Amino acid sequence: MSGVTQLLLSEKELIGLYMLLKDREEGLDFTMAKLFSRIESAIYQKLTIEELENIHGVYLNHLDIEERKG
Repeated sequence: MSGVTQLLLSEKELIGLYMLLKDREEGLDFTMAKLFSRIESAIYQKLTIEELENIHGVYLNHLDIEERKG
């Protein structure tokens, strides 16, 4: 498989993926480390320092919002 695939993620999905990779950061291979770095940059642009410090709470809050919409 080669090339580039474009994928749209909700903010909640992006935060969830960030948390998953962050927990496994030390064991990431080169490709996954690059992906984590890109996701981390996107997260840092979207969230405030306070939100970053409580990212699990931000994730759960997004979960509550999406459940109320659905």
